Amino acid sequence: MSFHNDLHFFWKRLKQSCLKLRNRMLEDFELITKESTENVESFLSNPVNTFLLTKKLTKDFKLFKSINNSTEIEGSSFFQF
Repeated sequence: MSFHNDLHFFWKRLKQSCLKLRNRMLEDFELITKESTENVESFLSNPVNTFLLTKKLTKDFKLFKSINNSTEIEGSSFFQF
């Protein structure tokens, strides 16, 4: 029974970590969206901003989707305890 409890504890911690990361990424997306839309020309004229925006909209967004999908697996009967 201890293995079951350990597995349940691990799964719970993993879900919490994923949710925290997802929320942090959402905040980052909102911040860069706000900054980039306030003054588009000025924002995009800075190469660092352009790089960060591109990175957020490609690589980071793929990671976000993956994390978001993994938190939705919770309803699967496989992970029910």
